[in-house]
Amino acid sequence: MEFRDILNKYSCSSAELARRSGISTSTLSAFYQGTSKLSNMRLGTFLAMARALGVSLETLVDDIYEDDGCLGSDSEKMSLLIDFGRLNEKGRTTLLAVSRALAYDPSTNSDK
Repeated sequence: MEFRDILNKYSCSSAELARRSGISTSTLSAFYQGTSKLSNMRLGTFLAMARALGVSLETLVDDIYEDDGCLGSDSEKMSLLIDFGRLNEKGRTTLLAVSRALAYDPSTNSDK
């Protein structure tokens, strides 16, 4: 999915995303104009963008990669798992915790 498609899907402008996420407008402009690929985005940028859009990291990654088949092959999925496995325990735990926190929806909390 293209960056502008993501903005349209979540009814958000580049300026609003920059304001909400703290991502510079020049960085977002580069994604919008296609001079930078979303697939080259840093993890911190992914996290800030997901948080600003109110979606989980997993959802945002699916939006970006699902349509273009980027993670379609088993070898690509395996490569991603290998990269995750190369993180130390603290890195894996932190990445999973951040992903869960971004996906948390208090309206579905059963501990009310």
